[in-house]
Amino acid sequence: MALTLTRARPGWMLLGVGCGALWIVSAAWRWQIFLRMQGIREPLRRLTVIYLMAQFFGLVLPGAVAGDTVRVLSLLPRHRQSKVAVLFSVMLDHLAGMVSIMLTTAAIIALRQPWLHRSPWLAHAMDGLMWFWVMCALVLGGAAIVSGTRLVHTAPRWLPFRRQIMESGLAFGMLSRRWGLTLAGVAVSFLTTYAYFATFYFASRAVGGEVGWLDLFSLLPLVDALAALPLTVSGLGVREKLFEVLLKEVADVPARISVLTSLAGFACSAFWGLVGGAVLLLDRRRRPELSPIRIREYLRSSESALAEPAGHLPVTSGQPAQCTTTPATEPL
Repeated sequence: MALTLTRARPGWMLLGVGCGALWIVSAAWRWQIFLRMQGIREPLRRLTVIYLMAQFFGLVLPGAVAGDTVRVLSLLPRHRQSKVAVLFSVMLDHLAGMVSIMLTTAAIIALRQPWLHRSPWLAHAMDGLMWFWVMCALVLGGAAIVSGTRLVHTAPRWLPFRRQIMESGLAFGMLSRRWGLTLAGVAVSFLTTYAYFATFYFASRAVGGEVGWLDLFSLLPLVDALAALPLTVSGLGVREKLFEVLLKEVADVPARISVLTSLAGFACSAFWGLVGGAVLLLDRRRRPELSPIRIREYLRSSESALAEPAGHLPVTSGQPAQCTTTPATEPL
């Protein structure tokens, strides 16, 4: 398998790596927009470097929490009085990504029903994914309405996940109040999503696959959602099996080509994670906040926060989130 990957067509692989670069830069651009929504201004170059390092930690640890932790810790030394604003920017960034995936999934379900039914379970799985996104939107929208009317302070403290739901609602409410930046962030999010999908199309061509770009793009919302579950590091194994089964059923692609497509597509984005690891290694003395001990402490504190009962939550207005600050001496 590894030998076959080394014989992949270099031109197509370079296009895939280039789309991986576009994915990273556009993701950093989207984050920059939501930081600006919070009143924080950071150059795109710096945010791109941070995203590269976050991608490296996403390669070696399961789930997306480690990558988000790197993003937060990288900005806190420069914005210690805006800890809540930085956290909200990451949350809003994820919400914009959710919107682009949700709308893409809805379009696929609406326009490609005959194609989806080529697989015995693909159509049902896509419907289930769509319902999941709809439920997420309803919960977050309801939380935003509650937080906007200040009913959050009348909710019982024993309500499960009250704090987390209300914090998500506050972030969602800010999206509704600043439409210009919100629409810009969602537009960039589509670019981010499709740049990532394109890495797999070019990877497929590199290993000899001939599946159409529309077929691949139609599968990737489901594949990416399941591969993102914290079951394996970077979704390896899960993604390959899904490609093998689904591409065989909907496009009659041989299992070998399907697995190679998944691995080559992963390699196109993983390359930039390795670049981020090299940047971190060369710059480790100037980034003590990204030491493994520091990241572990932050993850531990985040887990403790999830277990804490919900206390007082700030009520946002149309002002930037720095209005809710934490002292510079407060531990993470």
